[in-house]
Amino acid sequence: MTEDNAKLQKQVNDHNTKLQKQVDDLSEKMTEDNAKLQKQVDELSEKMSRMCEMQIEVMMKVTQMMTEVKQLKQMIPGQQLVRKSIIIAGGENKNSINSVEIFSWENKTWTLLNPMSTCRSRASAVTYQGEVIISAGTDGKKSTDTMETSSCDASVEWKISPVKLSELCRGHAAIMYKDSLILSGGIASKTSDKIYKISMVPPYSTKILATMPEPRYDHTMELFEDKLFIFGGCYEGAKDTVMMYNLVTKEWKMMTPLPFAVDEMATVLWQNNVIVLGGRNNFTGCKDTVVMYNLTTGESKYLPSMKHKRRGCAAVVTGGVLVVMGGEHVKSAEAFHFQEQVWEELPDMNEARKYASAVVKPN
Repeated sequence: MTEDNAKLQKQVNDHNTKLQKQVDDLSEKMTEDNAKLQKQVDELSEKMSRMCEMQIEVMMKVTQMMTEVKQLKQMIPGQQLVRKSIIIAGGENKNSINSVEIFSWENKTWTLLNPMSTCRSRASAVTYQGEVIISAGTDGKKSTDTMETSSCDASVEWKISPVKLSELCRGHAAIMYKDSLILSGGIASKTSDKIYKISMVPPYSTKILATMPEPRYDHTMELFEDKLFIFGGCYEGAKDTVMMYNLVTKEWKMMTPLPFAVDEMATVLWQNNVIVLGGRNNFTGCKDTVVMYNLTTGESKYLPSMKHKRRGCAAVVTGGVLVVMGGEHVKSAEAFHFQEQVWEELPDMNEARKYASAVVKPN
């Protein structure tokens, strides 16, 4: 029985050894298979990531192509776009001024309108419900928190709005978004990093919409597809930054910077581009440069320079033509024709204007 038990034990041990080897082999194979599977998953994930990147790139190119097609359609000869009158208000000519002028394309003349009730330099201008709204600014001695409005028709007087800013301000930027005035930066008690949303309907509430990554003044701001794009400006020196704030997602994004630091410039929105005109850098100089910044790609392209160097100028786009006005000791105006890519001298304004505010007449 002892010998039989020994044989039986040996058989059991051999069987266990074989079984353990099979388990080890199976485990090793599973490990190898898992490694191969993980490698395949990683490769597939990488391919999907590349495909997503390619898809995004293709979508950006398609968007750019559609925009270019739209631009080309606007440049078709014989397709005359309507050019609306231009309003320019306030500014500085040695001292802050309250005069207002209108430019007529039909007569190619500047005509003085009724002046604002307050001298305003480094203010902002928007249009809303058929009226021009001039916000804040300085009279040369102190800043203001008031707004005034006018249809800018002949003989119509300016009136002080019941809407007020939350603090005295100058050197800010503003746009209209739905029924609210959105105001960024500027100099109040100190250089501001706030973006305010001011309701233009009763009870005219004001709230802080966002805080910029850094404060600034003498910058510009444009609205495109529910996004605020903030360009350049000054805070301890001129800035080359372009910041985007998404009004829907409430998120900031730092865009590709401008080719140079600049403040006291003018900007206009044209298609999916922002045109940056003139300005200065690091508290000195006066520029005649014109840069077209693509909001989709972040690319900058130089356009033909203006005929005059301008800082503290104002600009608008109407009827496919860009018009820039004024600047330091400058009362000239000039128009850039996108189709021909050339600048044309326009008649001088009645008064030289630096830090003026300009808009296309709303009606």
